[in-house]
Amino acid sequence: MTCRLFSIIAFFLSFAGTFPVAGLVEAASISNASPSYYLTAVASSDGKKLIGVGERGIITLSEDGGLTWHIAENAGQDTLTDVVFTDADKVWVVGHAGTLLSSVDAGGSWKTVLQGSKVSELALAEAQRIKDTAVSDEQHQLAANLQANAQRMIESGSSEPLFSLLFTDELHGYAVGAYGVVLRTDDGGHTWKAWLGHVDNPQKLHIYAIAQAQGGIYLVGEQGFIARSTNDGDHFSRLETDFSGSFFTIAAAADKSLYVAGLEGVVIRSTDNGSTWAAVEVATKQSWVASEAMPDGSVILANANGGFFRSVTGHKFSTLSVSQDDGLCGFKTLSNGTVITAGPRGISTKSLNLSGSASTEVNQ
Repeated sequence: MTCRLFSIIAFFLSFAGTFPVAGLVEAASISNASPSYYLTAVASSDGKKLIGVGERGIITLSEDGGLTWHIAENAGQDTLTDVVFTDADKVWVVGHAGTLLSSVDAGGSWKTVLQGSKVSELALAEAQRIKDTAVSDEQHQLAANLQANAQRMIESGSSEPLFSLLFTDELHGYAVGAYGVVLRTDDGGHTWKAWLGHVDNPQKLHIYAIAQAQGGIYLVGEQGFIARSTNDGDHFSRLETDFSGSFFTIAAAADKSLYVAGLEGVVIRSTDNGSTWAAVEVATKQSWVASEAMPDGSVILANANGGFFRSVTGHKFSTLSVSQDDGLCGFKTLSNGTVITAGPRGISTKSLNLSGSASTEVNQ
């Protein structure tokens, strides 16, 4: 199970009052060397400061490149799904129940920006805006659907989970999540607004990741959903791919290759900013959960079983590390070649041969 699917299932179980999920172990304490909670994401500002987030609101910090870790102030019990640094000290985190947290001291303390029904209230206001300006039956229907769903969530005191974050600069940022939720800030996160009416997603498909690449902003999600904005996020247009599986991650290489990856090992590639797409064969059928653009211009993909693959050319990937039983949800590569991974057993550290000399090529 990929981390995004885990988040969706946990969301429904939470709504039914049955969360936490059986079988996930909550440690009584976390050792300095290796946090052992279920972690979903990890980020770094400078290779020394690291933050991992995960199940039950856990936030773990390292200030020495991952050698030692400690628990940060707990901002709640909702599962956290993504973390990003916007500078050396400013950090943002999203998670279930519409959770949006911020820190101005590199994770030492946290402020709750949104949580509970707040995102649903923003969505309700967006539904009213769409209704007031609707000029087509489709827009009226979208407004009605958004309004009904937002009211249902407000009555429950909750909001849909958020899955991914992106800040394009110090002022402009986005958070995306289940049922097509898109939030936007234009003032550095002080205020947020729902942005659903600016995205071609009438089915309200889940959006699992957002990234800035090749001069645009891209959204990827379930049922082959990919959307692109070429006007600084004012509008996201749906892109056709002929692929129907869910996508969980996106990254761009220096050769203008744009890779989107997801369920059952599917990787697709575009060289024209998303206008056309072609499948790339990689020697694994495990679902992809994370990716990262490297300083040398290549892209690393990681799958749910802990396998790492690196783009060599547009149609070639090399195997950096075979899958492991520990599982993986997210990773961060450091300048010394060390990779910090987040997964069901917490944080782990591994070394990858980034020179490519000992890698096995996988051809299309």
